Amino acid sequence: MYAPDLKNPKTLNAMKPTINPIYNDFEKIIGIELPYYISDIEFDHNSYNVSIFIDYHSKSLFNCECGQSNIQIHSKKHRIIRDLDIMNYKANIHIDLPIINCPNCRFKTVLPSWSTPRSGLTLKFQQRLLAASSFIPLSTVTKLTGESYDRINHVIKTHVEPAREKVDMSGVQNVGFDETSKKK
Repeated sequence: MYAPDLKNPKTLNAMKPTINPIYNDFEKIIGIELPYYISDIEFDHNSYNVSIFIDYHSKSLFNCECGQSNIQIHSKKHRIIRDLDIMNYKANIHIDLPIINCPNCRFKTVLPSWSTPRSGLTLKFQQRLLAASSFIPLSTVTKLTGESYDRINHVIKTHVEPAREKVDMSGVQNVGFDETSKKK
């Protein structure tokens, strides 16, 4: 009996449903790689939202962070991950994240390469938030993106604090502060 080689990207790509060719462009823009693919895109012109639905072949095998490879899907959990706006439409990615039963680690949720744990945001969106928050106030960033202060602050703490810990400040002897004032 023939069994497809599910480790081969060409086999997985051939098994991917034939869908609107524009989806391939969206996959490249977002950074979606096999075994994931876009199964549908819905535009809501009233609320200026675009929902991008991502799927994967049910027979896909996933790797665990511990190094164990080719593990079958045990179950799924639905998540909505915010991405960069697309022509002023708020972009949300809908995905059923695979949960694997790793022999070493037990149950683990497999995150796509373009996402991070507990952020609810794509890496590109997080990069945009970090860049914006480095030169404009967080209150302005929240207004521009529609994201909460807490979520933006979580992204900053997740990425900036570990980077600051790596900086060697042992040679610093003097620190200066400059105040900014406004006329009333």
